[in-house]
Amino acid sequence: MNKSEQLAMCLYKLEDVKRLGSSMSFPAQDHALHTLLLVLEASGSIEIGTRQIMSLQDRQFFVIEPKTSVRLKLASEQEHRAEYYYIRFKVIQESEQGHFTPAVIEDPGEQFMANDPFLIDRLREMESHVRSHNRWSRMKANIIFQEALLLLFQGASSKRQLDISQAIAKTLDYMEQYYADSINREKLAALAGVSSDYYTRAFKKIVGKSPMEYLSEIRINRAKQLIPSGDSMRSIAQSVGFSDEFYFSRKFKAMTGRSPVTYLKTLR
Repeated sequence: MNKSEQLAMCLYKLEDVKRLGSSMSFPAQDHALHTLLLVLEASGSIEIGTRQIMSLQDRQFFVIEPKTSVRLKLASEQEHRAEYYYIRFKVIQESEQGHFTPAVIEDPGEQFMANDPFLIDRLREMESHVRSHNRWSRMKANIIFQEALLLLFQGASSKRQLDISQAIAKTLDYMEQYYADSINREKLAALAGVSSDYYTRAFKKIVGKSPMEYLSEIRINRAKQLIPSGDSMRSIAQSVGFSDEFYFSRKFKAMTGRSPVTYLKTLR
């Protein structure tokens, strides 16, 4: 049975949900409960059990097994901006004899939430119901929790790669069209709807180079087309997105092996 099948076969019971910020300490792990950590906005690092330290990114989530230590360190600039959900829950599964017994689900690894405002609204509604003293509200919270898990697990297992591939294709088109504008990786990541760190890693995996390397190639190739026109190097540099003609010249030589002036001489 693969991880997706295991997740689908289990039953889940919500125990508690907390929306935390950087000023709040991370709760101690319960010895009988799983934890779902949903990072809406944060940067820093996290260490789960014996796994190596990983960087925190927006829209990331982790499923943490019972009795597993968690060490969370938020970046200093996140002092007033971090937001993440800490959700504790029980997992049970049906045995061959028809009895329901506690179960432990394997950590699915680094996962990312689909860019879905509906999911965030459901999380906040779930938290409100949990805080209510009405027993029916607790039941409603658990129903919402099931819906949230379905959105998370299905989205991560079947749509994540498709989503990020489409998002990166969108940014490639954007760079091809607006290469002369001021563009940085944060702007491209925002266009893709993911964090800048995740965007850069995914871009390198799919394209084979960093976003800014790809953008520089577009600009230099366009400059090659403009150099024979006789325009000044300063004008050409600015028209392809370089505000500094000297930086343009260094970048051109680094990528082509010759300066723009030498390149022009070879054409003649």
